[in-house]
Amino acid sequence: MKTPLSLSKGKKSFFLPLILLLLFSLTIKAQQLAFPTAEGGGRFAKGGRGGTVYEVTNLNDTGAGSLRDAISQPNRTIIFKVSGEIKLKSRLQIKQNNLTIAGQTAPGQGICITGYTVNISASDIIIRYIRCRFGDDNAVDDDAMNSWNGTHQNIIVDHCSMSWSIDETGSFYGIRNFTLQWSILAESLFNSKHDKGKHGYGGIWGGANATFHHNLLAHHTSRNPRFGGTRPGYIPYDPSEELVDYRNNVLYNWGNINSSYGGEGSRINMVNNYYKPGPATPGNLTTSSSSNKRNRLLNYSNFVVDNGTDTTWGGKFYIDGNVVAGYPDVSADNWTKGVQKDSYARADELIKAARQSVPFATAPLRTQTAEQAYLTVLDSAGAILPRRDAVDARIIRETKNGTATYEGAGYSTVKDAGVTHPSGIIDSPTDVGGVPKYGSNTPYKDADKDGMDDLWETANGLNPNNASDGNMIASNGYTNLENFLNGINKDTGTGEIAGGAAIIDLMGYDAVVAKDGTGSFKTIQAAIDAAPINATKPYRIFIKNGKYLEKVSIVTNKTFIHLIGESAAKTIISWNDYSGKVNPAGGTYGTSTSATLTIKSADCYLQNLTVENTTGDAPQALAISLEGDRNVAKSCIFLGGQDTILSNGDGKRQYFKNCYIDGVVDFIFGSAIAVFDSCIVYAKDRADRLSGSYITAANTPVTQTYGYIFRNCILPSNTGVTSYVLGRPWQNDASTADVAKKGNKVVFLNSIYGNKIVKPEGWSTWDTGTNTSIITYAEYKNKRYDGSLADISKRVTWSKQLSDTDASAYYDNTKVFGNWNPCTTTPDFCTTPKAEIALVNIKVNKGVNLSTPTSFAWNTAWAMKDIRYELYRSTDNKATFTKLNETVASTDTIINFSLTDAAPAAGKTYYYLLRGSKTGFKDFVSDTLTVSSVPTITIVGTPKDFMQGLGKASAAQVYSLSAENLAEKLSITVPNNFEISADAGKTWLGSSSNFSLTPTNGSITSTSIQVRLNSTQAGTFSGNILHVSKDATSKSISVNGSTQTDPLPISQRLAFWAMSSSDNDSLALRAKGVSVAKPVLKKLSLSNNSVIPAYSTLHGQAFAPSVDGGGLWTTAGGGFGNNLNRGLYEQFVLKASSGFSVKVDSLNLKMSLYAAATGKFAIVYSKTGFKADSADVSGGLINGVPMPNTANGAFTTPTLPVSEPSETATFYQLALNGANGINLTAGDSITIRMYFSTGSSSAGRYAKIKDLSVLGSVKDLNIMKPVELTISQNLQDFVYLIGGVPANIQTYNLSGENLLGEVTLLPPPHFEISLDNTTWVNAASSLKLSPTAGKLPQTSIAVRMTAKLIGTFTGNITHASSGMSDKLVALKGTVNTPLTMEEESVYKISLGPNPAQQTLKVFHPIDKASLTILGANGQKIQQIDTQHYSTFTIINLEHLSCGQYFIEYLSDKHRAILKFIKN
Repeated sequence: MKTPLSLSKGKKSFFLPLILLLLFSLTIKAQQLAFPTAEGGGRFAKGGRGGTVYEVTNLNDTGAGSLRDAISQPNRTIIFKVSGEIKLKSRLQIKQNNLTIAGQTAPGQGICITGYTVNISASDIIIRYIRCRFGDDNAVDDDAMNSWNGTHQNIIVDHCSMSWSIDETGSFYGIRNFTLQWSILAESLFNSKHDKGKHGYGGIWGGANATFHHNLLAHHTSRNPRFGGTRPGYIPYDPSEELVDYRNNVLYNWGNINSSYGGEGSRINMVNNYYKPGPATPGNLTTSSSSNKRNRLLNYSNFVVDNGTDTTWGGKFYIDGNVVAGYPDVSADNWTKGVQKDSYARADELIKAARQSVPFATAPLRTQTAEQAYLTVLDSAGAILPRRDAVDARIIRETKNGTATYEGAGYSTVKDAGVTHPSGIIDSPTDVGGVPKYGSNTPYKDADKDGMDDLWETANGLNPNNASDGNMIASNGYTNLENFLNGINKDTGTGEIAGGAAIIDLMGYDAVVAKDGTGSFKTIQAAIDAAPINATKPYRIFIKNGKYLEKVSIVTNKTFIHLIGESAAKTIISWNDYSGKVNPAGGTYGTSTSATLTIKSADCYLQNLTVENTTGDAPQALAISLEGDRNVAKSCIFLGGQDTILSNGDGKRQYFKNCYIDGVVDFIFGSAIAVFDSCIVYAKDRADRLSGSYITAANTPVTQTYGYIFRNCILPSNTGVTSYVLGRPWQNDASTADVAKKGNKVVFLNSIYGNKIVKPEGWSTWDTGTNTSIITYAEYKNKRYDGSLADISKRVTWSKQLSDTDASAYYDNTKVFGNWNPCTTTPDFCTTPKAEIALVNIKVNKGVNLSTPTSFAWNTAWAMKDIRYELYRSTDNKATFTKLNETVASTDTIINFSLTDAAPAAGKTYYYLLRGSKTGFKDFVSDTLTVSSVPTITIVGTPKDFMQGLGKASAAQVYSLSAENLAEKLSITVPNNFEISADAGKTWLGSSSNFSLTPTNGSITSTSIQVRLNSTQAGTFSGNILHVSKDATSKSISVNGSTQTDPLPISQRLAFWAMSSSDNDSLALRAKGVSVAKPVLKKLSLSNNSVIPAYSTLHGQAFAPSVDGGGLWTTAGGGFGNNLNRGLYEQFVLKASSGFSVKVDSLNLKMSLYAAATGKFAIVYSKTGFKADSADVSGGLINGVPMPNTANGAFTTPTLPVSEPSETATFYQLALNGANGINLTAGDSITIRMYFSTGSSSAGRYAKIKDLSVLGSVKDLNIMKPVELTISQNLQDFVYLIGGVPANIQTYNLSGENLLGEVTLLPPPHFEISLDNTTWVNAASSLKLSPTAGKLPQTSIAVRMTAKLIGTFTGNITHASSGMSDKLVALKGTVNTPLTMEEESVYKISLGPNPAQQTLKVFHPIDKASLTILGANGQKIQQIDTQHYSTFTIINLEHLSCGQYFIEYLSDKHRAILKFIKN
């Protein structure tokens, strides 16, 4: 029994009359669908099922491997081994039956057919995932694809894209059993090369049992579609058979001729289609009517006249469920105004007769509502495999947004009401950029040429080498080949795409930036760099969502740059430079150069962007520096700490609309004229928990009428730690001369103040030197959230409350900006945009122990009631996330939120997502947040080589150790000869000690670990300090050093500056052989004695950039702020006199600041006066405590001096070049520069130094002392076994005193020597060692034997130098060969088992002998004497590691060597 077929009609469902269904179903037998998603009249097309496979291997028009050759024979499945454009030289006419063209198999970017029509004149045809972009090169009046007026039947066209036709884009009529589904037909050519002139039509659609569903028609002036009807000559069958089902299609932007019409004599269902008028569609934009083309569903064609006779009357239509966007009345009633009549006198009568109340019975189809179809068509229509191209992506975007990007000259003259430009109606493909370049990648492997991927065959139990299995019928009724083709859902190719340009949709912009490569640029800076210079109109750059980690700059001549993000919440420009950070180009960044985004040019525009500087609360670190005129930002988010926005430039005009800005100190500052319109200004709680801070720091010129104007802004409450004044006057202070003081101007109008966010006094001076009479700090009718006026009763007396008249001037842009109107920046700039859900300042705080929950805190940029915030967690490495908790915003006055979760179990890592959602808004989903309880050990710093003299430990070096999530103690293992201390050198522990650190709540805070070499014997030593804790990945650092027999030279004072009364050094304490130059202060001046003496016993020398110690330290005063600068230093020069050599190894001094809370101090030295070299000090001690690696006195890691108001007492001991020092020969000099900075801006801030000593040693070259060369060696005989590893490397040590020149080392034949075990010197050359100031430090010499012939070799390493006799080191080595089988038999020597594990049994003569185990390289491991008269010896091997060894048997009569393996 047949089941009634349920169809969907609009938002209703209904049943066809049973008799109609029975009649229709009787004609349908159980058949196989063309593919599982095939629907409608052509759903049973067989295609090439069961036939042969043809591979298209090239893009040629004809010939073997071409598509034209592929369609030349019937019963084929055509697959593609190439992607690209096929340029036809004539119409591609499909005349052979039973073909499947599987465009989804193309590897790369897919197939595009251009130049001529693809015509279907055969039956049982399946065409999928093909593009037909006709074009105008050949000036042919034809379609992109068509099939018409023939006996053809059973045809389905699926997921194809058609465009740029001169006649119709896709015409299909006069055929039987046809389906066009999920395809895009767009941009027919309007005023092109058609013989009738202007054309530009979508298509003619009809057929006997023809279905057209889920297609998109866009940018056609007419025939959207024209239903073919039963006009004479248009159908080869009886007119009564004409039956068309037209449903779930999307029509967009039809032109000024028509939407749908025709269908004379037909039976047609028009069900649940979505009509969306566009810029080319004429008519009233808001009001529907029976003549308004914008709400026209169908222009009813009453009849066709042939030879003056009405021969074919209008068709019969069932019309229901269609939606016309913007016209809800027409969507509710499709007929009254949606079906419009022509001029025929009987039109009303015929339309009434044409209207059907019940749909015609047609082939089954899964029907959606029109709204659902709109979404799915935009998502899935067109040739989306192997990937959607730029043309389709643009068409989809334009349809979605209701816009058009391009236009030809032909339609640009249309002035009909409702039409806007660009209209989307084009004349030529060149209007839209032409055919994209389509590239290929590597096609899938198909060894047996059955059309299936070998990997797919293997995975599905088929044989990749058996071609016959492709046509085998699977359980679902399809062949295996069809199942493979039907299952393709992505690019079948692999690897990089070559031969084609990136498929990019510019979306109407001049450039598109996308991190994933789908734009024309991957970085924002690259797009800006490509923009024209000195432009006079906007250059629009669209930036897709993503976090762009880059520092972006728009220079002065890059005018009219518009940066438009996809969304403010997710299009993020992020960087982390800050004032004082090392600049790779030299020096350090200042405040203004620290910006993530810098704009110096005029007429720049920002929209929907987040710009952030992630440095934190301090130091100064800009998110954006705006320095150009007429700069505008709309719907942007600016995130920072101190100095977020620099809105700068005297007289420069800037406008911020509906932006979010946050920070903690002076986070809006500068001298520009800037309006902040309807912005969120969020003054965050300071991380240092200070109770007060500043929002603005304007330095408006006195002569400038306007400064910062805040209109209708919101200053939300923070969590209650820090309150703010609205502003303080930058450059209006005691250190600024009166004539240079700024007339700071800031006004807040009609703004909302959150609870306790604004301090009662409202405003602040900078210091006691502020001139308040030239300041304009004003407010006007600011309110609380409840609408009551803000309390201004305790405002500073010199601030102002504006009258209505006063306030009106601040709302008048012509007064504020003069001839610039910011509303003209973009057409919609001054409209209020829809806010986004944007979560910012997301902070995750893991509890101090596993029982304390993890907290998640954030604020929203734009507060809205009913935003739902949800926390999701994954415990399986982000595979699945489960919702944990939620909180909902109960009002629009709260922006801070938090949630918690239990801490991860020990050893576990949890991953989280925060989601914000609200009906009608796009969801926000955070980046993945990670919280770990996995034990982790962190080490910072690597010690340099140590140098020790016997009897005294080396100088200590330091590294930092920290850990988290530890379950047990952290153990530290020290290698032999080294020691460590964790208590600043009070206790030293070596390799024999058990040393560990106990975590607190699983953590070990950063701990300084000192290391030193303290060997009891001379030699070279190395090893690893190992750090281990349960379940944590162990960490090690390598240590290396040398110990010499003699004590290290004791440093003496070479020069001393007390700095108590002058900068002269002490002649009495200056070493013989040393001369010094007078110190030089560069861009620094001695104190003027007003606060602190220039020289004193207590403080030493006091200096600053200005004599009064004032604001010249700061950037505002022209200085460098709390940043070191290469041009600001004190310089000392020390020189070795004639006849002397000098070694400089360290500096001792006392240094601190006076009345400055923060600062930096570093020392750099050079042997060429900074002309060709420079080097930093390499750490040392502060008051006896090792300096950390992060603040070791180097320029890039300066130490942080303290403020000492009563004396200069902090004692620095700083090393130069580690343990080696700096060696000066006679006449050489060393230049030492000390760099200073402080962030203080007030007067009386100084840097101080005293008691500076330069330490080292001096050698008088005029005093002759005996030349001494000391050799310490204990070399053993070398042994090399043929078949084994070469003889082991041995070392000896040598050192020298009072040497007069180089020491030359010459090895004997068959031996080599080396300093580094890499470069070896043989008897044909020599090794030369150069002493410094007559001294050669202890040096290790490596020796190896290189002889390969059997025998014994001897010789001496000769050491020669001026003024001494040669010294020799004797060498001996032997090359042996293991016994042969024959020799073993003769001597009756054997062993077993071999390989052995625990014991080895050696059989030998009864003579008394020794057995010696030798390593693979001949070193002696163990010797055992045999028992007299015993014929075997058992040897225990448990102490040996696995590998190859030798046994040497040695008696008075015999010597033999046998090889064995230990497993």
